[in-house]
Amino acid sequence: MATPSCRVLIIDDDASCAEELCLLLSAAGFPTEHELSAADGIRHFLRDPSVRVVVSDIRMPDCDGVRLLDQIRSSGVRGLDATVILVTGQPDLHTTIDALNLGASAMLMKPLDPVEIVSAVSKAVDIQMELVDSLQPKKVS
Repeated sequence: MATPSCRVLIIDDDASCAEELCLLLSAAGFPTEHELSAADGIRHFLRDPSVRVVVSDIRMPDCDGVRLLDQIRSSGVRGLDATVILVTGQPDLHTTIDALNLGASAMLMKPLDPVEIVSAVSKAVDIQMELVDSLQPKKVS
């Protein structure tokens, strides 16, 4: 499943939600970390190349999740390759369309279903591990 080369970053301004999600995903075998603001999340993503999956709340005081996704995508090749899952307690059609147009891999509704979020993260990690494997030099026999 997950390896140290593929960490999951949770970004949510609600500390209890971020911590609960980290506990759930850690128990499922995913290395996780969390940040409590979009600005801190972006900085964390940029400085830690092992973060390849981001799970972010959409509504945060300093930046909405769609803008955060846009900033990740604009950060370079790693940002374009990262898998981003957005979560919201207040679904909005325009926000969902914007997020999907920017390449969000999923939009999940709060309260999060533990099976659904673990499944979404598992798929995201699998995609990232395949991408990492495809970038490794092939041994010639």
